[in-house]
Amino acid sequence: MTAQVSITQVSAAFAGLVARAERGEEIVVMRDGRPVARLVPHHEPKSLVFGDLAGLHISDDL
Repeated sequence: MTAQVSITQVSAAFAGLVARAERGEEIVVMRDGRPVARLVPHHEPKSLVFGDLAGLHISDDL
């Protein structure tokens, strides 16, 4: 679900908006009716582990 909020609302309720983003909601920050930023949950990138590409075949004519 995506919520749209004005910059005024963001400054008044930032902690609550961060909590909503932590729960998975996307918050779009609006200025004068135009979207200017998004507040989304942070996801750590999965690190590549040795052996993840096991079985990968690269063609000889590459």
